[in-house]
Amino acid sequence: IVAAFSAVVAKIDPHYTQEHVVRSVEYASKIIKKLRQQGVEFGEASEDVLLAGILLHDIGKIFTPKEILYKPGPLTDEEWTVIRRHPVEGAEILERIAHLKEMAANVRYHHERYDGDGYPEGLKGEAIPLGARIAAVVDAFDAMLSDRPYRKGMAVEPAIAELKRCRGTQFDPQVVDAVVALYEEGRLAPDHVPTLDPANAHAHPSSESHTD
Repeated sequence: IVAAFSAVVAKIDPHYTQEHVVRSVEYASKIIKKLRQQGVEFGEASEDVLLAGILLHDIGKIFTPKEILYKPGPLTDEEWTVIRRHPVEGAEILERIAHLKEMAANVRYHHERYDGDGYPEGLKGEAIPLGARIAAVVDAFDAMLSDRPYRKGMAVEPAIAELKRCRGTQFDPQVVDAVVALYEEGRLAPDHVPTLDPANAHAHPSSESHTD
C-alpha cells in the first residue's frame, strides 16, 4: 500500500516531488539513526513507520489544483489557504486505511512549527509528534536546496545556516543539531535510497516556511 501511494505522490509533480520525497526519506533515515545514537527516545514508532510517513508527507497535494502547485511565482493569500489544506487532506486519506493510520499524525503535523506558529493546529514543541518534527526539517532542507520554477536552490552551507537560524523557532533544536552533526561528519549528502518494506511499515518494534 505504501509503495502504491508513493507512486501516486510521484505523479503530483514528476520533475520535483518524486526526487524530493526520496531525498527526504534518506535524510530522515540518517537523522533517526543520529538521534538514536544521542539517546532520543522514539517510543513505539518503528523506523519504517517514521520513514513511510516522510515518504507520504505530501500525499494530500493530490487535491491541490495544478495551477497552484506549478505556479511560477509567489502565491496569493487565497492560494496559500488552498495549499495549506494538504497536511489534513493527506492525513485523512491515511486514517481511512487500517495499515496506514499510524503514519497519519506525522503527515497531518509536518507543517507545524516548534514555536507554535505553524499549521494546521498550531501545536508547539513536543506536542508535535517527533516524526512530524523530523519531516518538517527534511522537507524544508531539501526544498531550500532544490531548484523551483520561481527560484534557484541554495547551496548546502547557507541552507544549514538557515536551519540553525530557525532552530527552536520553526524547527526542533534536537533535529537541527542532528542535521548539523551529520553535515560536519560529512554524512549528510544523499547517496542511496533506504529500502522500505511496505509490509512492515505499520509494524511496532519489539522492544511559512521554507517549504511549498
